[in-house]
Amino acid sequence: TFNGALPFQPGGLNFAYQTEFVRFDRDLRSGNFSDEDGNLEPWYDTRIKGLARANGDRVHLEPAVSLPLNWTWGYVKPTIKYLQTNYDLDLDQQGKNDIRNAAADSYLAQQSEGGSQNRGVGLFSLDSGLYFDRNTSLFGTKYRQTLEPRLFYLYVPEENQTDIPVFDTGESTFNYASLFRENRFTGKDRIGDENKLSLGVTNRWIESNGFERQRFSIGQALYFEDRQVQLPGIDYRTRADAQANVSPYALEYLYRFNRDWRFSSDFNWDPDSGSTRSGSAMFHYQPEANPNKVVNVGYRYRNDAVRYDQSTGEWKVGGGDFGTEGTPGYIKDYYKIDQHDFSVIWPLVPQWSAITRWQYDYNQSRTLEAFGGFEYDSCCWKLRLINRYWVDYDEYSLNPSQNDQADRGIFLQIVLKGLGGVVGNKAESFLDQGIQGYREREDQAF
Repeated sequence: TFNGALPFQPGGLNFAYQTEFVRFDRDLRSGNFSDEDGNLEPWYDTRIKGLARANGDRVHLEPAVSLPLNWTWGYVKPTIKYLQTNYDLDLDQQGKNDIRNAAADSYLAQQSEGGSQNRGVGLFSLDSGLYFDRNTSLFGTKYRQTLEPRLFYLYVPEENQTDIPVFDTGESTFNYASLFRENRFTGKDRIGDENKLSLGVTNRWIESNGFERQRFSIGQALYFEDRQVQLPGIDYRTRADAQANVSPYALEYLYRFNRDWRFSSDFNWDPDSGSTRSGSAMFHYQPEANPNKVVNVGYRYRNDAVRYDQSTGEWKVGGGDFGTEGTPGYIKDYYKIDQHDFSVIWPLVPQWSAITRWQYDYNQSRTLEAFGGFEYDSCCWKLRLINRYWVDYDEYSLNPSQNDQADRGIFLQIVLKGLGGVVGNKAESFLDQGIQGYREREDQAF
């Protein structure tokens, strides 16, 4: 990647650019494997079809020009971008046969057999906001209370991207922040078409010393056109939220009890279906004076995941059941996320700390991850020894035969301060991903 901006701003204009070059290689297996009962089953890789089997290079260029206008009472920022992406693809024979033999009305029939693919899309956005504040008091404490309405318009024309494979791209989780994103997809393999107006408002309570006691945000997007660009195999015409005129209501809330304790939550409610799409709540403790202490207690719910199903090789939308009711292997609400998460890092005696986490899935009544161990911290190095139980769980690639099998392991990690891990860096990965506040704890140690 190579990103930057011009060091001068003629007429107040900001000129910026983003560039990226990536090489993607897949190692796909063929044939069958023998399961634990001795039965032969085809590898999941054999079910990957068409361009999903491709290897190749991707070059992405993204020049942009914007005109930020800022005042004490608000701001306006129009932006124009052009997103150019070029692919050089290699497709194996099975992928070519999938395309050649596909039914005329299937998405595979719209794909090409590799080679050079290009996509160029323009983007226009207009971000604006106002700032209102007043002095107030609550329970004897003086606050500066703010009201910050925000309006964001985004236009991206629809560009047919069926003949572009998905290498590292997925659909972003819907939340308050997503109302103001320029692309509803992560990665560069899909640029979402948009003609929408997002409306949001934030309310803050700020003490005289600058400490933000609480923050509340609520917003919704108004859509003027259907969202036709989708992940492979998903038809916007059969997807309700791709044709909706409004987005779900998105809410966020943060309350700081003090500089050590805070509570955060989000909630997203769909007015069309009259149901909750997702939500979460988290208590987080990490003393400002001693970040080595960490406590997290949280819960999350989600029923709107866009997932890749390894058993069929296709992308699917939303929570729901696995299989068909009344047939073998049927699991009700398998794709719904309903979990609690508890984690602690706590000093026991000088230089020694305990580390633990427990993540539990109420939907399937099972533990997804549980680990416990110890850390020794000297002046120049650290040692961690952790006993871990985990289900290799991926909410975007759910498959019962993979996700119901638990693993166990003992992990040893040695870290030289200032140089990084010597052995056991996998432990660093699951600690960083699983314990909120772990990264801040490590950063302050150096």
